[in-house]
Formats: sequence, C-alpha cells, structure tokens
Amino acid sequence: MLRIPLNEHAKRKILRSTVRSATLTQDRLSLAYANEIDAIRPQGFVGIDRNLDNVTVAMTDGSVKRLDLSEATRTKIIYRGVRTHLKRNDVRIRRQVSGKYGRKHREKVQQILHHASKLIVTEAKTKKYGIVMEKLTGIRKLYRKGNWQGRWYRGRMNSWSFAELQRQIEYKARWEGLSVMYVHPHGTSSRCSICGGRMRPEENRMLHCPSCGHMVDRDVNAAKNILAAGRLRFGLVGLASEAVVAASATVRESAKSMRGS
Repeated sequence: MLRIPLNEHAKRKILRSTVRSATLTQDRLSLAYANEIDAIRPQGFVGIDRNLDNVTVAMTDGSVKRLDLSEATRTKIIYRGVRTHLKRNDVRIRRQVSGKYGRKHREKVQQILHHASKLIVTEAKTKKYGIVMEKLTGIRKLYRKGNWQGRWYRGRMNSWSFAELQRQIEYKARWEGLSVMYVHPHGTSSRCSICGGRMRPEENRMLHCPSCGHMVDRDVNAAKNILAAGRLRFGLVGLASEAVVAASATVRESAKSMRGS
C-alpha cells in the first residue's frame, strides 16, 4: 500500500468535491476533481482592465481598485537576465540551468497572479457580480522582431502574463458559480467613459476629454468602459453615463457611414 501525505488544503478539497481522476508520477500526485455549484445570477458587473504592471477593476457600485503586479514584471526581468548571461559551453547544462530558472520564474509569477485573481473573484462573489474582461488576441504579433521596437522592450512586453491572469480569474469565477463575459477591446482606453468622446493623452498616464473636460487615469477609464460594455451588452440597466457612451458611439458610426456613402 502506498501512503501519500496531503496538506490541509488538498484534504478539504477532496472531502468537499468529487475526485474524477488521479495521476501519479515520480515526484507528483495530480488530482482532478469536480464540484457541483448553482450559477449566481449577476446583480452587477466587475470590469477588469489587465495591464503589464497592474490590474484595474471597476464595479457597478462605483468602486475602483488597482492591484499592483509590478513584482511579477520585476521577477521576469531578473530571471530573463540570469538566463541571458549563462556562459557555459555545454549546451545540455545550459538547458538544464535555464529550465530550472524558468520553473522558478513561472512559480513566482503564478503565485502573484493567484493572489490578485483570488481577491477579484472573492469580492465579486461577495457582491454577486459577474466578471467582464477584454478578449485580447494578437498581442504577441504587436511585439515581434521587425516591428521597429527595441529588444529589451519586446522582451518586456512578450513576458506579459495577460492570458494566465485571465485563465486564473475565469476558472476561479466559474468554480464559484460566477458568470464570465468578454467584450471587444477596441476603444476602451481611448474613448471617454463619460461622454464617449476621443480622449487626449496627458502626463503620468492621464487622459483628458476635450468634449466634456473629464480627466481620468487611462487604466481607470478603460476599466469603466469595459464595465459599461458588459452591462449594456448583457441586459442590465446601465448608468446614465454608460447610455451616453453607447449613444455617442452609435452617432459616430452613423456619421462615418454617411460620409462613406
């Protein structure tokens, strides 16, 4: 008989869930378990704007929060520098050392993202809010060789774990019965969250709207636009400012069509 010690977290999960499969390797036991939950009807939404050094959250109740992810960015830069400066002539040893540092880097970054995603999902569950995120695609194509960007900048942007944060938020939310929705990212950072006008960049990541005079941080503005898109798309009654944003966008599209014809 083989005895495998389990920590308290694993014991609680096994007792409360149904284990579907178990995979035993030389140094690891992997358990796949399922949980039956009732879907929570959203009474509001959480708009999430993912960035390289932070994640900004805007909620239906008007609250806005920013979670710092700069430690994950610093960790990636440090470990990327270590692997870059490996000088051993033996390719096999270089690969082993690089793989070891790569695993350490991923574990540290995943732990940072775990804490951030857990805080977001926990608050969304407490308030019975659905989660709205941008459907980000083609990010890697923007930062590849030949796009007139420096090597250091490309490495920094290509190490952005936007998909991993999305994965963690989504599976934790669905595990708790929360709905997860995606909206198109076009214009979320450049459109005014009050009137829908075109924003102008200012210093320190601030944006200014010439139409209504609104001054706001670009990440907060994007999170509010994501929240508004989710509320208007999925049937909940939006705020007055959100209705103005949708109406302004419709007017602009109609004007473009008239000019084109």
